[in-house]
Amino acid sequence: MSDTTQFFTEDEIDALQELMNIAFGQAAAELAEIIDISVKLSFPKLETVKVCDLPCKIADDTNNMSRFNIIEQVFRGKAGGIAYLLFPAGSEKDFISMFHMDGEENVNDIVMDVEREVLSEVGNILIGACVSKIFDLLQTSVVYAPPVTMIGHSFEEQFFKGRFSDNDFAIMLKTNFCLSEKKIEGFLFLVNSHSSVEPLKQALANLFESYE
Repeated sequence: MSDTTQFFTEDEIDALQELMNIAFGQAAAELAEIIDISVKLSFPKLETVKVCDLPCKIADDTNNMSRFNIIEQVFRGKAGGIAYLLFPAGSEKDFISMFHMDGEENVNDIVMDVEREVLSEVGNILIGACVSKIFDLLQTSVVYAPPVTMIGHSFEEQFFKGRFSDNDFAIMLKTNFCLSEKKIEGFLFLVNSHSSVEPLKQALANLFESYE
């Protein structure tokens, strides 16, 4: 585990956390327009974590849940990384009901495809709006790989193998939230490699300068 202030100043930490708070608020509002629900979220937190410790850290932050519905999306740029949106396994049924799809005929024949499609749509909204807003505010661009949706998976070390150096530090911006109509708890993690520190610091410096 690492002291975040080793990489960022207190002002930079506060700014990144506030940027994610603003971005996720916008993402939540976009989701609410589509499925007419309210989203309650915790204030985001920034941490730096050794890559080898990430699975254990995420387990701690998700109350040691064993299986999840996972939407993973890679975003690339000077400060690129990976977004993970996690919901408890079984929540896909609640999402289908919120999209008013549970009354369709023969839905059982295509239920897995429908569940994956619904989760992918929710992920596109929350991840896309959140990440794009953060980097718009930082005035740096990102491009996205298509999201990957997995139903009922455990979150293990394999997610990070080949993507980060074993001795690298990951920058993790995280928030947890609740879709209040169904009491679905969710977790959003934005994970960047140590190499993103300098681009992020420069983007923040430019942002601070613009307000002087």
